[in-house]
Formats: sequence, structure tokens, C-alpha cells
Amino acid sequence: MDFFRETAAKAGASVFPDLPEGVQISVRKKREKRYLFLLNLSRKRQTLTLGQGYPSVLSERRVGPKLDMEPYAEEIVELA
Repeated sequence: MDFFRETAAKAGASVFPDLPEGVQISVRKKREKRYLFLLNLSRKRQTLTLGQGYPSVLSERRVGPKLDMEPYAEEIVELA
């Protein structure tokens, strides 16, 4: 796992090593902005550690550094 963390860090990618089972994260880019899509695809509430706060695209609030997600919840945040 250290290899992947080091490679991601060199590429400038964000790494979330403690991602709970059933949670997916993907980064998408539109023009100059990058967005982090967070999906809880499990039947239970999950807590994610994002490491810092981000502006939510869906709710006009800041989320993180911890994010509690209900079952089947989604969140989209704008990355700096």
C-alpha cells in the first residue's frame, strides 16, 4: 500500500487510506475546477476522514474534516 500512496503523492492525487467498505470516491474535472464525488453505497451510516473542510456543491455549506454519510448518501465537494 505504501507504493500506491507514494505514487499518488508524487502525482498530486489525494489519498484516503481509511475509506470504509462500500464508499466510493472519484475526482472529476470541469475546466479549471476539480470536484470530489463521495458515494456511500452501503446500507449503514459511514464516517469518512477527509483531512480538511471543503465547500459542498449540493448544500452550500462546508463539510469535513469528518463527514458522516447516511446509507446511500452522496456528496460533491469542490477541491482547491
